[in-house]
Amino acid sequence: MTKFFLILFLVAGCLSGIAQNTFEAGSYTDNQDQVYQGYIKNMDWLGNPSSIRFKLNDQSEEIELKVAQIKSFEIKGVSKYERYTIEVDQSSDNLNTLSEKRAPEFEQETVLLQLIASGHINLYEYSNENTFLYYYSKDGATPTPLIYKPYTVANKSGLKYNNRYKQQLSQFACVNGTPPKADNLRYKKKDLMRFIDMINDCNNNRVTRLSKAEQKTRINFRALAGITSASSKAAIRNRLYSFPNEINTTFGLEIEAVLPFNNNKWSLFAGLQTLTYEAELGSDQVNFSALDFNFGGRHYMFINSNNSIFVNASAGFEVSTNYEILYNNRPAPLVNKTPSASFEFGLGYAYKRWSAEVRYITERNHLGETFIDNNSKYTAFMLNLGYKFLSL
Repeated sequence: MTKFFLILFLVAGCLSGIAQNTFEAGSYTDNQDQVYQGYIKNMDWLGNPSSIRFKLNDQSEEIELKVAQIKSFEIKGVSKYERYTIEVDQSSDNLNTLSEKRAPEFEQETVLLQLIASGHINLYEYSNENTFLYYYSKDGATPTPLIYKPYTVANKSGLKYNNRYKQQLSQFACVNGTPPKADNLRYKKKDLMRFIDMINDCNNNRVTRLSKAEQKTRINFRALAGITSASSKAAIRNRLYSFPNEINTTFGLEIEAVLPFNNNKWSLFAGLQTLTYEAELGSDQVNFSALDFNFGGRHYMFINSNNSIFVNASAGFEVSTNYEILYNNRPAPLVNKTPSASFEFGLGYAYKRWSAEVRYITERNHLGETFIDNNSKYTAFMLNLGYKFLSL
């Protein structure tokens, strides 16, 4: 089994080297305002990048550039970032640790801000883990924070909001027509982008969208069918039974949530699948059927837009619908009423809506501990074919 895991990780590692984030046409500006055209690795950053990988052409070696070396960079048609030293609110937005202060608790940071809407008024996004803050600038000035802060009153008896960003955005006038109202404007990326676009448009400025308004989690539903190759060993009353490897069919369903960052390379999934195993060894036999519930994480390595390799790891537990061991034509005592659990590891290939995966189910104990060394160990390899029949 150690060999299997070694081969699995070696294959995944080799494929990872082939199918990683791609270099895309772009440019960066250094501290001397020198612009370098070339290729930048698109990491689809969840937060503000601390560095970028750049190369001049397909044949040149890639180099790493830190924030201090970059005034700005752009991946053409995808995203643009600009370096600024800004005020960042350090207040927590966790309901359990909210501040009692209404005012932001600013600290200076030098970061690469993402430019998400451009014109007479620019809009920027700062992101760090689950924190999203927005900034605006006018005529190329240093970005100013749009202030939004939830806070609690004394003794945490209530929740209030500092919505000063509405006042900040209400200052902008329009050359043509009436400016949009910010009274009901939410502190959300999509809403703020639309508002800034309207301000730029009514001032006869060219509006440039440099970011998708929102990236949403995509939900996939997948039907599964395949085969299992399983074996079982039972130790009953100091006697060891090694039942042979048997192949059986399996069917199941899976729901997958593709996370909206890092180019959709990560997902969480939960599945339900049938397991059966029947084997004989002389006068001894085992009959087993169960439902396998599993949940875990998956990592995709894209070859191109239609082809990808993936690896996944999950925790699985089964609920037996039937389990029987006969030794010398007598039933073994089955006292293990709790679901059997173990880890599952898989390697697969996906093409459009279709997928194929080899999965290994690690050892599970079905029998329990009625007598000394009284147990049953079950392991299985699974080959699944999947079809994604719905994506939301």
